Amino acid sequence: MNFKRIHCLLTLVVSFFLLINCAGMFLDEPEFEEYETEHFVFYYLKGSKVENDIGKIAVESEKTVKFMNKFLRINFNLKVDGYMFDTHNDVEYVRLRQSPDATIELKTGFHVCYEQYGFNYRQTALTILHETVHIAQCYLMFSKNIPIDEGHAYYTERVYYNLPDYVENNYNFIPLISLTEEAFPEIESTPPSMIFSMTVNEFQGIDISTGERDPKYRYQIAGNFIGFVASTYGMDRLNSWLYMCDRYNFAQKFYETYSITFNEVESEWKNFVLK
Repeated sequence: MNFKRIHCLLTLVVSFFLLINCAGMFLDEPEFEEYETEHFVFYYLKGSKVENDIGKIAVESEKTVKFMNKFLRINFNLKVDGYMFDTHNDVEYVRLRQSPDATIELKTGFHVCYEQYGFNYRQTALTILHETVHIAQCYLMFSKNIPIDEGHAYYTERVYYNLPDYVENNYNFIPLISLTEEAFPEIESTPPSMIFSMTVNEFQGIDISTGERDPKYRYQIAGNFIGFVASTYGMDRLNSWLYMCDRYNFAQKFYETYSITFNEVESEWKNFVLK
């Protein structure tokens, strides 16, 4: 009888400490302050630099969504979760994946390290736009081609950077974006037809042994090509091409959308860029 009582007591003690330790996994994470807008719920830490600028970040981020909807000819009305941190240490503290850039962490969200953008709310909003485009690609276009998605988001981000008053001035044209001369050699060695066939690791140039990435000029090349296609054939047809696009079917879908082969348009783009 005593043995049973001792056994029960030990079981209760062990269970108690297990519960305490498990609870600690959650209790050591900070409580977030919240700032909600039409398209975002921003989460940030009290006393942070983000807190000082959250109003500006929110206003500029909403401005980017208005631009995205008008420029990309879409109707994005999801609510996005944005986790905003001052430094990488804050990200590590709450057990989100550590990254120097904004990274999609949730099904409809992202996290951003404010320090990475010099605590500049406008630069931060550009990254928020880039990540929001990815969410639109996922939920509205069902696109599954990471290199195309990254080029598409990069192109959108760069157009907004060059034309932040696109909506206010009621622009409707589809501009091209520039390509640095350093990227020109890669156009021949790694053209869009090759880039769009890559896996995520190949596109990002990830070193498996270190986890470091080096995408070289693939973002620029992909974005420039997509801008050329959009400017030449229109944004609505670009959206049709992107719909359910993956790295296996992108060339066939391109032909079905434009009635011209991908390689033909790629050659036109090369001639245009390298002339």
